[in-house]
Amino acid sequence: MGETVAIEAYLRGAVAQFDKTKCKLKGCDQGFHNYLYYSGELDNVKGIRDVVVFPQGKGIINNLGVLRSKPLKEWGLLDENMNVLNWDKSISPVAHQFDRDDELNAHLKEIRKDMVDKFNSGNLADLNKGPISYPLPGGSGSHPTIMPTFGEHRSHVDAVMALSEGYELKIYILFIESLKETGFTGDLVLSVSSLDKLKPGVEEYLRSYHKLEGEDGINIVAYTVAWTCYNIDGAIATSAGEGVKKCKLNGMYGDENEHSIEDPYIPRPVATARYELYWAWSLHYAKHSWIMLIDSRDAYFQSNPFTNLVRESDSSKSDGLLYFFEVRFLGLQIIVCPPSTQLINLSHPK
Repeated sequence: MGETVAIEAYLRGAVAQFDKTKCKLKGCDQGFHNYLYYSGELDNVKGIRDVVVFPQGKGIINNLGVLRSKPLKEWGLLDENMNVLNWDKSISPVAHQFDRDDELNAHLKEIRKDMVDKFNSGNLADLNKGPISYPLPGGSGSHPTIMPTFGEHRSHVDAVMALSEGYELKIYILFIESLKETGFTGDLVLSVSSLDKLKPGVEEYLRSYHKLEGEDGINIVAYTVAWTCYNIDGAIATSAGEGVKKCKLNGMYGDENEHSIEDPYIPRPVATARYELYWAWSLHYAKHSWIMLIDSRDAYFQSNPFTNLVRESDSSKSDGLLYFFEVRFLGLQIIVCPPSTQLINLSHPK
């Protein structure tokens, strides 16, 4: 999460990590993120004024997955109204990985079911080496040409960005309606399945949140990405999915004449390629708008995450803030990339 100018610089760094390591394993995306921070490489990146790290349970996004050793109520982090709490007992604006707690997951399933029922009934109105500047993704002479399938970016609002392909309507409804109920009125930018593969009701629901520049309210901008994916045996897969499938991102880049060019990267997991999508999307926003990158399947909102942020008053300023939110690790997890590439440590001391 951060100001547009800082998020754009960070995302170029994440893509550059893939260029450098060629790491194609599931989980490398998290490794890239952690390496950039713990190596100190982000300390001197052009566009990033400062990196502010919030310990788990002490910031806007509360990562719950590693607390699964006992129920959230035993941790004292789930109140009688089923609100997820930070360690200081304030309500967490965004709860991530809620499905790791059985009681909370069951509670939200009921809320989600009620939202779906309302929708179906038509009642859902309501490193210090000198300044670093990472290269632009796509290589020399190319630029992102991918365009929204529907919806339009509004350049001066805040935005939430998420990869959300292949999900049923109920997943979208909990994510979006919980965000709406906080009073958020910015853009929600999503990568969704191709229109012919969207689950029943999804397209209609997403299109119902359409706003133009200058209009108030949540505005959904949806992209449908053309993936060419391969199974572990090299055969072309029928869907992107997760795990061992590696994918090419078609239609992402074009040349100076706006002609589409082949994806310049080797096949990689969709979770890795999403950094390129987020980067391309970030280019549509003012330098000091705020952008949040979050999972959509297992996150929901309890209050407006963009309230009380530090807002830059000087629009000409060339750098911005970047917020990270820690996960409390209960052990050591390491992803080892192929020989000749760097090792990526996915955790740090407790």
